[in-house]
Amino acid sequence: MNLATLEQLSKGYTLSVPNLRVLLPRNHAGAIIGPKGQCIRQIQESHNVLIQLCQVEGTSWGRILNIKGSPTQLSHAWYDCVQLLVAGFQQYYETHGLYANFLLPTELVELLLLEGHLEDMAMSSKTRIYVKYNHLMRSTERIVQIQTAGTDTSSLKCFERAVYHLAELVEQNITISLSMPGTVFYTANLTDDITRYLQRDERDTLFDYTEKVESAMKDNNTNNIDQA
Repeated sequence: MNLATLEQLSKGYTLSVPNLRVLLPRNHAGAIIGPKGQCIRQIQESHNVLIQLCQVEGTSWGRILNIKGSPTQLSHAWYDCVQLLVAGFQQYYETHGLYANFLLPTELVELLLLEGHLEDMAMSSKTRIYVKYNHLMRSTERIVQIQTAGTDTSSLKCFERAVYHLAELVEQNITISLSMPGTVFYTANLTDDITRYLQRDERDTLFDYTEKVESAMKDNNTNNIDQA
């Protein structure tokens, strides 16, 4: 499907509220839920969002977290979520970097790539954007990973800006995001080897903006030193 067709389908449909789905490590979801669901209820009430956590009994790796709301609501809610993740699994995220694996239909990903939106998102938010080439099992969805340089407050704010930008793009292209003919959304299965799927491989990389973001950060630091 060409760019003109995708753009035409995306116009005129801005009434639906966007939602963002993320694939989380199974045990990490508990940090967001909190004792007796306290944390997840607080996020819903504070930001007026709807949060759904899909559980598949016996799944060894992941759970799908779905949050629905406006771009502002989504970005604030996800900021609270990553705060909880870092607090609960600080060593893990300091080692691997703070990241979230967003699930997006391939038609939307192709549109965002063609129009340069993912590149703009990486540069404006100072985050790292990585897109898998292969679809998730039995679906037409791809992983779009947002990663920050650290786990400090500044890095979490960068993540929040990236989520806001992504939610805006989903809202602007709501038909492609939610009801594009032929879209098959990913549902977890007991036999899915998510760990293997998420391994980075140059042969399975559709888009990786890590190096250019790092270069931009270095240039910005150099400019700050020169101005000091």
